[in-house]
Amino acid sequence: MKIKTFFCAMWNTCSKLKSNSTAIKETLYEMDWSSLRKDTKFNIITMMIYTSKPIVISSGFVIKINISTFISIINASYSAFNVLQQMVKK
Repeated sequence: MKIKTFFCAMWNTCSKLKSNSTAIKETLYEMDWSSLRKDTKFNIITMMIYTSKPIVISSGFVIKINISTFISIINASYSAFNVLQQMVKK
């Protein structure tokens, strides 16, 4: 139960990361660009391009993982770890 609570808290943090990653682009767009140097403007545009896609947790860069999938993967991993640990003890 403690492990599930820990990973739910971690997932909540990851969800905040996703929403904050999109907020970076919006904040950069709303800046006053007229007073900046040309190289700084280029760097801001580059950062906006990199932050246009939100940060998401994925499995092997293929599937986007939701909370239920994430918890089931953790449970299966923990179960396999316990089985292997019991085999080593025997």
